[in-house]
Amino acid sequence: MTTRDDLQIAGRALRLPPTERGRARWRRIVDVAARLFEERGYANVTISDIVAETGGSLATVYKWFGNKEELFMAVWGVLITEVCERISLLKHDGKTLEEDIENAIGLISSNVPFRFARVALLESGMFTRFSSEILATVEEKTNVPIANTFRRLREKYGAEFKLSDREMALVYVRYFRGLFLEVVFRPDDATERVESGKRILKEILLSLVMTCERG
Repeated sequence: MTTRDDLQIAGRALRLPPTERGRARWRRIVDVAARLFEERGYANVTISDIVAETGGSLATVYKWFGNKEELFMAVWGVLITEVCERISLLKHDGKTLEEDIENAIGLISSNVPFRFARVALLESGMFTRFSSEILATVEEKTNVPIANTFRRLREKYGAEFKLSDREMALVYVRYFRGLFLEVVFRPDDATERVESGKRILKEILLSLVMTCERG
């Protein structure tokens, strides 16, 4: 669970409770909201439904989150923050640069909440209203940890890329953002699309390698 004082979400700042107990309860509300939004769809979940599972009072939820829309954005912010934390902890223990890039793509893609986005955004119409904020959050939060991933790979293999670490991260993020939108709007063959997208992204990233001294 994040220990930050504030959760930054594309220009928003949700203030976390100051006590450990309050933070645990805040996170419980977010977790239950995420599950209910996914299971029932955003439009079919009320704050009262969430409180019925978490206990406590409606007043506390409104005090911390303001309204259901802000609670939804908090859920999204937590999901993306956790993806970034996993990226930061990624160990590059492959035998070749290609293998490490493939592993990085696999780890990051496995943690993008496709199903949550499809149910909570597309089926409820939330995406139309919040698309710019949601996409800005994805790019803003993931750019630095992914850039650091390329820096570590460059250092490990003595590799040189055609682009800077930050530019490599932007290639990754923007490609995957496009794939993300495809899956949201065309979910029937989502698994196949993701696997195909991962293969293509690997080839794109490898084509940007100029030299590789080791591996």
